[in-house]
Amino acid sequence: MLLRQHAKTSTITGRAGFTLMELLVVVAILLILAGTSVLAYRAIFAESKLSIARTQATQLASALENFAMSPLNAGNYPDPATGFSELVARGYLTKEPIDPWGQPYNWTLMPIGDGSVMKAVVWSSGPNMINEQGGGDDITSE
Repeated sequence: MLLRQHAKTSTITGRAGFTLMELLVVVAILLILAGTSVLAYRAIFAESKLSIARTQATQLASALENFAMSPLNAGNYPDPATGFSELVARGYLTKEPIDPWGQPYNWTLMPIGDGSVMKAVVWSSGPNMINEQGGGDDITSE
């Protein structure tokens, strides 16, 4: 007896699985996506540090202004050479301020207008961590 193979039951000639080349293409695409997302994340993280430093410098300048406006201080600022230690000692700040790069904030008094009135200017050394007296890449409260 001869068995006939039905046309619909013939073996399937398709392949199962993936080739090495297909897997390498997928891995390459995933690596490109991961690389671009890491670069974007780093840029956003660096920009957020700048924003944090700018905001903190402005808040510290306000704390110095509040210190000077207090009736106990009669319009006098603390000595800029001592940093923020007097503000910490008197309770205007809870601790010495540190910028997002781990450096202390600096400040000085700048004259306004004809020089009869002084204003506190606070700055962070910025990403290069070199104190440029408020210039260069320093982030100021101005």
